Amino acid sequence: MKKIIFVILIAIFFPRCFPSLRIIDSEYEILKLTQEKAESKERDFSVLVPTGWFQTQDINYDGNEVWLVSENYTAVITLRKINSLSLINSKDKNEKLLSLARTSLVLHRRKNESLFKINLPPKLYKNGNLIYSSFEYGFGDNQIARIVITQIGGDYFECVAYTASKGMGRISLIELYSIQESVVASLTKNRKI
Repeated sequence: MKKIIFVILIAIFFPRCFPSLRIIDSEYEILKLTQEKAESKERDFSVLVPTGWFQTQDINYDGNEVWLVSENYTAVITLRKINSLSLINSKDKNEKLLSLARTSLVLHRRKNESLFKINLPPKLYKNGNLIYSSFEYGFGDNQIARIVITQIGGDYFECVAYTASKGMGRISLIELYSIQESVVASLTKNRKI
């Protein structure tokens, strides 16, 4: 436990010790989504639903998230607001995104301990107006997950896209990640009444 806390603190307090903040152009296409909205439980943010996907809920979790599942159950996308941690003292938006991705990586590694394998480490990307940090890892029964962290207004969001272990066929990662970036690009914060 002490090792995990140490790694998180290193990632938060010493971001300049890591590789530069170079932003890479995304290789994924922003796709046209349906006009159907999927709202978070507290209705404070929403996204557009991709064609061939539907909104659902995790019955074992009562958090404020958006859950989307492909119609053939080959992939899942979740989106949630995350705390930006007041410990991240950088004023640079991109540095914060990268620090949050590094922290997220440590937490995902801990959750999937024995089967966790980093495929792509945290980096910064740009797709049109969308700037985000992202990393990819393998877990479970040959499953793959990609995490995208972005900022909308003053809030940070984490979008997880992963392949399901069951389902009819397998979705291509290029298609899944294009859908993921499209969903993140459609993210809007709803006005509170």
